[in-house]
Amino acid sequence: MFYSILANISVLTLAIYLYFRMNDYLDQKRAGPLKRNFFYFLWVVLVGTVLMKYSIVAFQIHFDFRFILIALACIYLDWSVVIASIFFLSLTRFIFGSNLMSVVNLFFYFYLMATLPIISKYSKKRLSIFNQMNVTMAFMVTSSIILHLMLGTLNPTIILDCLILLASGVVGNGLMSLYIEDLSEVYQASNFDPLTKLQNRRKLNQLLLSLENSGEECCIGILDIDYFKKFNDTYGHAVGDRVLRFVADYLRQIESSNARIFRFGGEEMVIVLFGKNLSESCENLVQLQKNLPAFCQQQVDFPYTVTLSQGIAHKQRNENLFKTLKRADQALYRAKEQGRNQTILND
Repeated sequence: MFYSILANISVLTLAIYLYFRMNDYLDQKRAGPLKRNFFYFLWVVLVGTVLMKYSIVAFQIHFDFRFILIALACIYLDWSVVIASIFFLSLTRFIFGSNLMSVVNLFFYFYLMATLPIISKYSKKRLSIFNQMNVTMAFMVTSSIILHLMLGTLNPTIILDCLILLASGVVGNGLMSLYIEDLSEVYQASNFDPLTKLQNRRKLNQLLLSLENSGEECCIGILDIDYFKKFNDTYGHAVGDRVLRFVADYLRQIESSNARIFRFGGEEMVIVLFGKNLSESCENLVQLQKNLPAFCQQQVDFPYTVTLSQGIAHKQRNENLFKTLKRADQALYRAKEQGRNQTILND
């Protein structure tokens, strides 16, 4: 039994790692919600099927850690994915084990599909992720005990099995919570700037390569905070950091599925626009640069006036996007040379 529990935890550990890798892949492919949810659905079904294969036998009763997988899905995935995955897993078990118990399990999964959203909604408002997992798992195990009671099959052995299952789940949840926390930190550090929370240069390079391969039209703007060194020298680095965060938050108003923002380095940030209506989007980019000083003056809790210099370049026909980025940088240099607080287009 110990080795089966270890195998289940190993499967879940590998699955969590693959989840993070899958997210990175989907980011690179600029996958939309539908495509993401389809991949998540396949991930849950595949992992659930493997867990069924390595079921644990205790007192001649088979069980596995699918309930931990479902609890994870309830917390991290969209409900359309969770319900579809539970349904497919229950159907798979029914098809490959068509007996009375498989029919009962099928209706039990229908019950979970109806009740888990309510439990999850309640716990998310009140509990940490670790405790949300424990509550969700306890609910599923308790529901299983009630089901056996209703069928008249409840006995001390089944109760002991359920307690072992829940205890193993809580221990596994504790280990996986630490694992997920560590992986999340690595993922954040490799993809996001820790100060501004904008995507970093690595993610910029990924997007440019993706756009290069797709051949999409795009526009690149590089923005530089004017006289940023003055903020550090006059008010200290804490104020400099505050200015960087303020500008990053201000630029986020243009962010969308077709507009991505990155911290390029130092006080420079990059906005990449792609898709339809590029002319209108680029005009919004110009207005964004112009409107920052007025926006600063409207902020009661931000006593500094910040201006931006900006260089913009549209991708030319058959042009490598990294060359487009370089032309935007050249336009930014000219904007700073010509007095700052302006936008120069390099077309």
